Amino acid sequence: HTDRDGRIKLQFHWQRGASSSHRLGHGSPTLDADNAPASDASGTWVRVGQGWAGANWGSGFIPRLGQEVVVAFLEGNIDRPVVIGAAYNGQGSGNAQGNEVSHRQCARLVPW
Repeated sequence: HTDRDGRIKLQFHWQRGASSSHRLGHGSPTLDADNAPASDASGTWVRVGQGWAGANWGSGFIPRLGQEVVVAFLEGNIDRPVVIGAAYNGQGSGNAQGNEVSHRQCARLVPW
């Protein structure tokens, strides 16, 4: 989900697991130590960069729950993260229903 500003809540790798740097436990002893805690308290609200954005216009492509994202830090400042893309993490099936795309469809030109 997003907040009113279109930011998403994500977990950095250092926020994951029983020995994470934020010192919050899982809340459940049955969870794997490598799993992220099932708590919104361990997430961070981060802006999502868009290919086209401005006042009252633009596009919005919001990553979905479970997607892996690529994060950059503005001016190298760890307190200023921004999502700059998403990366396939090997989960899911490439031949799932509805994924039948041919090369011909990908190369179609649209006349202007």
